[in-house]
Amino acid sequence: MRFLNSLKLKDKVFFIIVLVGGIFILVQEIFFGSNEVLDNKELMELIIDDAKVVVKISDTVEERYRGLSFQDALAENEGMLFLHKNVGRHEYVMRDMKFDLDFVFIRDKEVVDIAKNVSKDYRGIVKGATTYNKVLEVPAGWVDKNNIRLGGEVKQ
Repeated sequence: MRFLNSLKLKDKVFFIIVLVGGIFILVQEIFFGSNEVLDNKELMELIIDDAKVVVKISDTVEERYRGLSFQDALAENEGMLFLHKNVGRHEYVMRDMKFDLDFVFIRDKEVVDIAKNVSKDYRGIVKGATTYNKVLEVPAGWVDKNNIRLGGEVKQ
């Protein structure tokens, strides 16, 4: 504290601003990580009818909260698969998104609902009309391009 007492008021304010900024950056990195496209540590292939997509699994509270926030983009056949322990109408938001998404709501091995072309700027809640325990997020347009339909069979 002797150090702070020797500083002028404007220097103390500057020091505190720099300290708070550093803490903010550290917290961002811990909770939200980098903005790289999907890394390779938890990738798997998911097949809906005949369409293949490489997905990163998101099955913890922290991973589901972060989701694809801060990602710059996804490749054409990349996505994120959110796994829930319970069947329900789980809610999603477009927090800090940089691109639009399609959502595929899955109960066990069947497509039960779809939300297409959800804008990165959408500030509402995205959820399926029925219950599900998995949600696939893919780049907007993927659902139409791959002819994904309700009742589609999902294989992992």
